[in-house]
Amino acid sequence: WLRMTRSGNSFAGYLSTNGADWVLFAQTNQSMPVSGLLGLAVSAHTNGASLLVTGQFSGFTLTQPLADLSVTQMGAPTSLEPGGNVTYTLAVSNAGPDAATLATATDTLPPGLAYVSAVSSQGTCVHSAGVVTCNLGTLDAGATATITVVSTASVAGAFDVVGTVSSNARDASPGDNQVIVKTVVYTAFGFEAPGLVY
Repeated sequence: WLRMTRSGNSFAGYLSTNGADWVLFAQTNQSMPVSGLLGLAVSAHTNGASLLVTGQFSGFTLTQPLADLSVTQMGAPTSLEPGGNVTYTLAVSNAGPDAATLATATDTLPPGLAYVSAVSSQGTCVHSAGVVTCNLGTLDAGATATITVVSTASVAGAFDVVGTVSSNARDASPGDNQVIVKTVVYTAFGFEAPGLVY
């Protein structure tokens, strides 16, 4: 039997003749990605067709990283006339304890707010059908990524812009993974909307 363990970037190899008593025979420190592929190769060291050898994974466990992600968003200005630009600034943070891999933030612009541009402090952003998607890559524990989205107001109304964040890590408190900000677009003659009069 062979066993390999990993703690951070520290790897250890163990050997056993009965699958119960293990002897450490190799240890190394290697800088490796958080995720990786594990393979198993076996050989009978003979050309005899009657000798077969098998390999089996057992006692194999995977632990999903834990990362407390959150997103905040501000829109400026909060009110404007049609034809004006409004800038949304999102801050995506990871409170840890682990890094968040494949971190993704979205910002959804409703009809009435036309997409102009989007940039992020890390990763790349794309736009499709009113949804800005920013692939942030790995967001380390304690790190924050900033996203700036610019749109143009085309019609009067009160609009909700929704920002979200997600990743491959497990988030024990997902309640702060979405944020909504309101933008009011008015005309010189004002407008009426449910609960709002301008």
